[in-house]
Amino acid sequence: MSLPEEEYLTKIVSAIALTLNEDLTIRYVNQYGLKKLASVDSSLVGKSVNQMGRKPISERSIEEIDAEHWEQIFNAIPMPVFVKDRQHRWVFFNDALCNLQHKTRAELQNKNDYDFFPKAQADRFRQEEETLFLTGKEVFSEEFSLRNGTDSYVLIKKTRIKISDGQEYLLGCCIDITKRKQAELALIESERRFRSLIRHSPDIIAIVGKDHLIRYITPSFYRLFELSENDIIGTSILAILHERDKDNYFETINKVVGPKSEGIKVELRLRRSNGQYAILESFIKDLSFDPAINGIVMNCSDVTMVRAQSEEIERINKLLDADNNYLKNQLKNEIDARIDLKPLDFNEFKELYPDDAACLKYLAQLKWENGYRCKKCRQEKFGAGKIEYSRRCSKCGYVETATSGTVFHRIKIPILEGFYMFFLLRSNPDITARELSICTSVKENTCWLFKKKINALLNKNKGMQKNWEAQMLIPITSKKQ
Repeated sequence: MSLPEEEYLTKIVSAIALTLNEDLTIRYVNQYGLKKLASVDSSLVGKSVNQMGRKPISERSIEEIDAEHWEQIFNAIPMPVFVKDRQHRWVFFNDALCNLQHKTRAELQNKNDYDFFPKAQADRFRQEEETLFLTGKEVFSEEFSLRNGTDSYVLIKKTRIKISDGQEYLLGCCIDITKRKQAELALIESERRFRSLIRHSPDIIAIVGKDHLIRYITPSFYRLFELSENDIIGTSILAILHERDKDNYFETINKVVGPKSEGIKVELRLRRSNGQYAILESFIKDLSFDPAINGIVMNCSDVTMVRAQSEEIERINKLLDADNNYLKNQLKNEIDARIDLKPLDFNEFKELYPDDAACLKYLAQLKWENGYRCKKCRQEKFGAGKIEYSRRCSKCGYVETATSGTVFHRIKIPILEGFYMFFLLRSNPDITARELSICTSVKENTCWLFKKKINALLNKNKGMQKNWEAQMLIPITSKKQ
């Protein structure tokens, strides 16, 4: 090589460099070492390090160091190092550069950037290096390249050097920062994603100091309240807080202060620019112990519309309840009128009471409308009995059915037919047992007995119990049906 190897090392290694033989005698010392070590000069080459400062026992010139030795020195440098000539060719480099480029020495020797990089990138390198040769100003840059199909990032420092014969070379040192750059890009992408989410989120995040001054607030606040950053940052949250919510706010802040607090959810009303108040469902937590936050964090959701809708739904429900009560009363009045004026068809009746369960449920509601009390011990607590819609006393265990103590007490026919015959007899006491049997498919003799007892009840209480529901609850003392 036309460029002496020791001049490479002198330019690259900007520190004290000593090369020792196996017997610990000094084989080489660079120029920086000669300047900085007062006890060391070129006459010490060949001496043991333990003899530094003593009388030299041998001398050896730098020119005697062979090329193989210098190659070992360069290859010991962990970072990629290269030297380019004036034609921008790699004329000298270490193994670390080969590993970075994933190339052999033969593939790199005397090659240039155009042999390995895209033309646009190689053009930029060429222009950059030409400027360096002309001005002598060092270049420190971060380069991206595609090596073996994968992204690679390298930090490069390029310096112009002149040797004793006047020739100029470009000395470059590289650091592979691919992993660091990938982590940096991942962090930038994560921050970009986070900022985008914060920017477009409808929820509000605010950081308030213990002095109640607003230090930070997300953009959604400005959209909702139609205020600017100058209007709100540095001002007290108390200035826009509803007067009736201030006590609740202070109470909440006092509870959440401290690193062990889990946070508290509270509703606060804040004033908009137009004077109206927005209802914010807020989760407040103290993060003043975190240096990155150093304040109380409020995560807020605007529930103004939800609360308005809830109030509207509640108002509508009240109207619906009133309408339902009115319709129920109208239906009851209609049923009462129809029962009093004319008999119902059995199919029409079944639309009102479709099965036995519906009849028992309705009878139980009438019977215990004003509360339950055991007939045996007068206890008011109860549980469900084994029979449908029956009740079992929690104290004495007495079971009372829905039909017990009513006109249907110990009835032997299905309760649905019993209900229907009761309505028919109430509206038409003269209906015959045969007609009752045809209407209900109950035996004529059973219909005759039931008619007899119902008519006796109605005649006995005539003028006293006009309501058919009340009449259903009057017990029949006779044991026969």
